[in-house]
Amino acid sequence: MERFYPNLDLKFFAKCPLCNKQYNPTEAKVVDKKEGLVVLYFVCSKCKSAIISSVSAGILGIMAVSMITDLNAAEVDIIKSERIISSDDVIAIYNSLKDRSVKQKAQRF
Repeated sequence: MERFYPNLDLKFFAKCPLCNKQYNPTEAKVVDKKEGLVVLYFVCSKCKSAIISSVSAGILGIMAVSMITDLNAAEVDIIKSERIISSDDVIAIYNSLKDRSVKQKAQRF
């Protein structure tokens, strides 16, 4: 993963959501980059928790969305190349689990 260095004109705002320690921008790793969007991976130097942040720039300004994760940097690299789960995938899994549950109940009798 490449390193991320925010524009010097922007104040780096990211803080750990668990211990509130300011992240060092030179330690952010770029997970993915597309036009107007960058996905970053941070590990807190104090509490060692990790977050994945999506930062985008648009007509309304800069927006960031973050989530805490238990993934390490290598796992994040693997996941980003996986196929996106569709609503059809979710329905198929639901139906499979529902069918399995019905069959298990029927076998008890």
